[in-house]
Amino acid sequence: MRRATGKSFGTLATVALLVAVVATIGLMGLGLAPRAVASGHTTGLGHAAFGSANAAPLVAHAAPSVGNVSAAVAFTSSFGNYIPMPFNLSFSATVTNGPTEMNSTNTWVNIEIRDVASICRGGYGLTHNCPTVVNISLNSSVTAGSTSWSHEVTRGDLLATQFRITCPNAPCTYASTLPDDQYQILAWVTINNGVSNATFGTETTGYLITSSQDATLLSPSPLSSISTGNVTVGINYSGSYLGGVNITIYQGTDTTGKVVYTQGLFVPGAGEHVVVASTVWYATTPGSYLAVISVTAPYGTSTFPTPLTVIPAGQTVFQNSSSYTNSSLIPGLSPAVGGTLLLVIGLIVGMIVALALGRAMWGGMKPAPAQPWQAKASNECSVCHQSFATEAELKDHQKTAHGM
Repeated sequence: MRRATGKSFGTLATVALLVAVVATIGLMGLGLAPRAVASGHTTGLGHAAFGSANAAPLVAHAAPSVGNVSAAVAFTSSFGNYIPMPFNLSFSATVTNGPTEMNSTNTWVNIEIRDVASICRGGYGLTHNCPTVVNISLNSSVTAGSTSWSHEVTRGDLLATQFRITCPNAPCTYASTLPDDQYQILAWVTINNGVSNATFGTETTGYLITSSQDATLLSPSPLSSISTGNVTVGINYSGSYLGGVNITIYQGTDTTGKVVYTQGLFVPGAGEHVVVASTVWYATTPGSYLAVISVTAPYGTSTFPTPLTVIPAGQTVFQNSSSYTNSSLIPGLSPAVGGTLLLVIGLIVGMIVALALGRAMWGGMKPAPAQPWQAKASNECSVCHQSFATEAELKDHQKTAHGM
């Protein structure tokens, strides 16, 4: 009986010891809990709040996590499949984990236009970016708090650089004109939030209409009348993505008249074209006509009318000019023949006058023939002019005959 009692007391003593240990650990845990909250709090309350009996219960607050910046960029302007130039490009950015205020020191914006050439079509698009045509910076338009931007893309923006042409499997070469092709339009926004620097963008594709439709009639010239007969037809035209060019000539002043001539004049390729029709227009009837050039593209058709006037062959064509013509002085002769005759007569008269004047100026008088030498008498009477052989005889004569 004693052994049984002793065993019972020993068991009770062991259980009591275990209960005391568990209770002690529990009390220690209750005492440590408030110290852990206080040390984890990062506000300015500090230990003073913890020691105050009237303080609000403390709650742990984790520091805000900035994380990697991200942005959703989207166009706010709409585009069709064919985009005429100039066009307005507007876009905005919705930012997550970005800077408190976006400004020119943490945000950079630009527009890029790429040529969707064969190098980036099909399987090449996985390894080759489409060649860039132009990159337009909009950093100057980034102001404090701005999240949207706009720019008018002009032909001048594209002409500021040389253009890349289609270049499969090789680096792109440059061309002097923008090819008729599909283009990729991208808007880029780069943001730095102090933790990371990242670029985000959006894109659309379209066919830029860089050259508007235009056409001019070169032949026949609308500035003068046309004579009946064979007339050569030629035009000058330009435009982007053109699919056809045609000329139709109507009899009369509008398109309700009879069609007298029609011909297709389209030549594939971008830029300006001068085309002469392989078939002439045979104008048979004098009168008024209307030539209409039609330029066709997927985005529309433009027409360019030109009025014409046809007169019978051989008739005088009157033009705006000034002229003066003298009538003939000789009746019955044309001005040309009369003028020629007067010129011949003038030459003959002139020659006769020249001969007469020359004879008068350079002819002179003929000199007298030379005479044999004769001695001149010197003993001649001054009164009766009688000659004497000697001076003595002369003096004797004068004394006796004249009392000298």
